[in-house]
This record gives sequence, C-alpha cells and structure tokens, in this order.
Amino acid sequence: MWLFIAVLAYFLLAANSLIDRYILVKPVSNPIIYSFYVGILSIFALVFVPFGFVWPGFSLAGFSLLVGVFFLFTLFIFFKTLRENEASRAIPIIGGFSPVFVFILSFLFLGERLGWLQIAAFLLLVAGGVLISVKKRDESAELKRFKKYSLKGLGIAVFSSLLFGIFYVSIKFIFIYQSFISGFIWTRMGSFFAVFLILVSSKNRKLIFGAARNLEKKTGALIIMNKALAGAAFMLINYAIFLGSVTLVSALQGIQYIFLLILAVFISIISPEILEERISKGVVAQKILAVFVIGAGLVVLSIAS
Repeated sequence: MWLFIAVLAYFLLAANSLIDRYILVKPVSNPIIYSFYVGILSIFALVFVPFGFVWPGFSLAGFSLLVGVFFLFTLFIFFKTLRENEASRAIPIIGGFSPVFVFILSFLFLGERLGWLQIAAFLLLVAGGVLISVKKRDESAELKRFKKYSLKGLGIAVFSSLLFGIFYVSIKFIFIYQSFISGFIWTRMGSFFAVFLILVSSKNRKLIFGAARNLEKKTGALIIMNKALAGAAFMLINYAIFLGSVTLVSALQGIQYIFLLILAVFISIISPEILEERISKGVVAQKILAVFVIGAGLVVLSIAS
C-alpha cells in the first residue's frame, strides 16, 4: 500500500518539479517569493480538521509547528538550488544524498533497521539517483568556470538534501506519536506561520508584494495549480512515511527521476525553450542506464516487501 502511494506521489512531484523550473527561471525569479506562496497555501490543510485533528500536548504541538517552519526553510533552499541548476540535474543530486542522510538519522534517532534485501534495494535506488546526476564535460577555460559554478551548485544541493533528510526523520517522529491527519495539519500550520517570519524583512515584503502586482494572471494561476499539485504529492509522501519506512520512502525518489526523465525529454522535444535543458544522446544513454539501476532497486524492494 505505502509503495503504491509513494510511486504516485513521486509522479506528481516530477511534474511539479518541471513546472517549478519554468516558474523560477521565467516569471518568478526569487525563491523567497515562491516560498511565500507555499506557506500561504498551507492554510488549506485546515480543511482536514474534521477528519481527525486533535490537541497533542504543548511539547508535540510546538515541535510539529517548528518542523513546519523548518520545512519552508528547506523548500527555500531547494528552490534556490533548482533555479541555479538544470531541473533534471539538481533534483537527482538532492535525491541521491537525502536518502543517505535519512538512513543515518533514522538509524540513530528512530531506531529504524532494514533487512538485507531492503538495504540492497536502498543502495541500488540511491546509486541510480547519483548516476543520473553525473556530468561529463570537455576541458576548457569555459569548463573551468562552469565547474567552479557547478561545484557551488553541488554544495547547495547537498545541503538541501541534508535539510530534507532532517525533515523526513522529524515528520516520521511526529507520526509515531500522532495520527496522520493531526500531525499533517500541525506541520502545515507551522509552514503557514513561517510566512509571517518572511514578512518581517522589509526587503522581502517589497519583493513579494511588488511581484504580486506585476504577476500575470496566467502565471498566478499556474503557481496556485502547481502548489495544489505539490500539496497533493506532499500529503501522499507524508502518508507513505506514516505507513512505511521513512528510509525506503525517501530512497524511492528514484521513481521521480524516471518520470522526470520522460517528462523532460518529451517537453524538450516539443518546446525546448520552456526548460532550456541540454539533452544529448550521451546524456540520454547515461540516464537510461540509471533508470535500469533504479528499476533493479524497485524489483528488489518489491521482493523484500
């Protein structure tokens, strides 16, 4: 059950990621603006209040709110990473490293243990995620400048993966002591309240409200639609974590890369100006190999489950 839910969630996230890339490169240029919209739209989690929202106590409620605030900060770093790198490169780097951090943190703080087949599946999924993000370039002066920039982007991506790892383990901890609906709502409210921290800065207020005035209706509608898509995917990911292993759910991000590859290739062929991706035969072959590695991981995971 949790495996199917996670696969569906990662398909939605792949589509969401490509739209994120379009929005951040084109109409909305500052990640703080996009983070603001994510936080504001978190208020809609309140529609689930009648289905199991409870008061968990001061300590757990406070921790859940803090995790929600932390999540919005994590998204800001993620959006920054996404803006500075190709969508089909940045996301796999994050996905390759975040499961490793989740594995370590869940082992230390949650006492989560995996069987040998599950560990084998985990390694294959992570290896496929890393393989799909590797770049090969010819040596040149331009390349050296690119590598310097790329190394900086890699550092941000790894830091982003660490933040996601901390968040995933924290949300699993919350679900151990709360029902899914209640824990989900409390963390979403934390993200909503984080919006007011963003607005403390006058610079941020000028950026956000200035962009809102200049934002085309079409772009605004796209942001809302995409955040609804992301919200559905995020809720499904949370539910999969609630039902299963947080380590394996995070490692299953490899599924997202398969969907991302298919969607990115399709869109780049139809309208290459939208994503501005560089897709050559060598890159496609590399990613196809990674897909096979990820697929092998899925087979092993299915057997282990």
